This record gives sequence, structure tokens and C-alpha cells, in this order.
Amino acid sequence: YIMPREDGTIHKEDVLEKVDENTILVSVMCVNNETGAIMNVTDIFSAVKAKNSDVICHTDAVQAFGKISLSASRLHADLISVSGHKIHAPKGVAATFFRAVRGAWLAVLIGLTAVLPGVLAGCGSEAPPMGDAVRNRDSLPVMISYGVSKLISDSGFIKYKVITEEWQVYDKTKPERWEFPTGIFLERYDRKFKVNMYITADTAYFYDQRLWELRGHVELIDTEDGTQLTTEELFWDVQSGELKTDV
Repeated sequence: YIMPREDGTIHKEDVLEKVDENTILVSVMCVNNETGAIMNVTDIFSAVKAKNSDVICHTDAVQAFGKISLSASRLHADLISVSGHKIHAPKGVAATFFRAVRGAWLAVLIGLTAVLPGVLAGCGSEAPPMGDAVRNRDSLPVMISYGVSKLISDSGFIKYKVITEEWQVYDKTKPERWEFPTGIFLERYDRKFKVNMYITADTAYFYDQRLWELRGHVELIDTEDGTQLTTEELFWDVQSGELKTDV
């Protein structure tokens, strides 16, 4: 092991003191998950390769993944390991990049098989405890998306555009529904991709991909048939085109 300097980083001079003709593997953490210190992996690995070109260079890039460039050629890395928990992937998802395969790699791969699971798990020390799996999730969304701007097709044609700050999808409820708790802006298009309807509302629900329930400051402008209305509650059947309001 090599002790970091006062600034929390590993310096190439300290690494080179440990490298000799018998060295097989050098592994350096790209970004420290406790201190945030960024190691100069490029300088370290290029210096190591210059001293012993047969050394395999590995970087633990779990904390760096998605935040800084991880170009293998720029880093002079033969192995780059990442973990999905830093980008909200399912627990246990991880990956290792391999640049090439040489004779000494068999021993390295055997060692990494034993070491990497502990390395990847250890990098998640700041993660909160995991609760028990939810088996009956009829009241929980299968997906929540934020900052959404989405085109929706119907029968092979782009029919709608939805803009919302939050979109929740419930696939186990009866009926299935989409929820837009922070409001929605919706456009409808004709076959020439021209807007022929605008709808805004403070809250919206879409049941079975057929019936819209819109609540709070609902405004609708249909340029196709000339309909314009403002209400606090509106039901719209997209298949029949029927509009209904009790307010």
C-alpha cells in the first residue's frame, strides 16, 4: 500500500518507488469516495508503463463514473472498474473495462474476481441502509421521471407532446395510470405534425392510456373545432374525443 500525501492524493514518485521488474499490477483509485481527492491517474500510469511496460494498470473509477472523463487511452489504464449504485442503478450492477489480454492476465483476473466485489461494495459507504423489498407495490410507481419533455405516438404517428416536471407511472393499479402531480402542458398534433390542441393543468391523471383527468386551472384550446374552455376539472376521453366537466 502507498500512503497519500497531505492533500489526499497519491503521487507518481511514491508509486514508482514500489514498482520493479516483478510488479504485475498497479491499482489506483481515480477519485477518493471519502475526501473527493482526484488522483492524477494519467501521470501515474504513464510513469509506471515507462518503468515497466508489462505492468497492468487498474483504476477504481466508481466515484469518478459519470463525473469525469474515463477514456482508457488518456488514462493509460488497462482495467477500469465502475459500479452502478453511483448512478442509481440496481444494487449489484457493476462493470470492468479490459483493454487487452496478455499472459499475466489470468492471475490478475482470478485476483480481481475475489477483490472487486469488496472494492465496489466498500465505495458505497455513504449509501443509506437498504429496506426490505416491496412485494405488493400496487400503491407505488414503477417509474418516476423528472423534467420530462416527451413525444407520444399513436398508430405510428406522433400525436402528443407532454411537458411536465414530474411523471409517475403506476402499472399495478386498476386501472393503470400516469400521474403528473406538479402540473402538465400537453400538445396534440395532426397528421402534418401541426399543433391543433393545447391543454394545461395543475395536476393530471391518465387512466389506461385513454381517459385524462385534469384538475386545477385547466385551460384547453382546440384549434381544430374551435373549442376553448377554462375550468377547475376536466375529463377527456382521447379515443372518443368526449369532454366532460362538472365544475
